Formats: sequence, C-alpha cells, structure tokens
Amino acid sequence: MAQIRLPRSSSPLAPVVSPVTPRAAAGAGRRAAMPRKPGILGLVLRWLDRSTQRGRLQELDDRLLQDIGVSREDALAEAKRPFWM
Repeated sequence: MAQIRLPRSSSPLAPVVSPVTPRAAAGAGRRAAMPRKPGILGLVLRWLDRSTQRGRLQELDDRLLQDIGVSREDALAEAKRPFWM
C-alpha cells in the first residue's frame, strides 16, 4: 500500500484530510442507497460496544448523570439490560 504524505501545517487546527480512492468513491453512492447488513463480526462488535457503554454508564457519579440528563434509576436500568437488546 502506497503511503500518502500530506504537507505539514503550522496551525494545530488544520483540517485532517483523508484520501479517497477512486474505488471507494465509486461505491459510496451504492452503499448509501442500500445499507449492508452486518456480518457476525459486526454484530459481536456492536454487542461488545453496548456492554462496555452500559458498564461505564453504571460507573458515572450523580453529578455526571445529571449533566447528561439521566437519573440514577434510568442509568441502572439501562446497565442491567442484556447486551443483545
């Protein structure tokens, strides 16, 4: 795989540019019109992500829960849900 070198900017707020290959650009419209069904790996990764997020939600203190507009009861109820739901 060829490495793409981008010019360095003196500004730390310079936009990040990601290269788009012609093949990726050609398929972009097709993917937008017809979303792909996740494979088993995508499903397992989604489950893992849900489980992690719910565990972290359970660990938040009352101040942080109030900041995001979630009550302690709602956070605990969400944390108890199975990862596949």
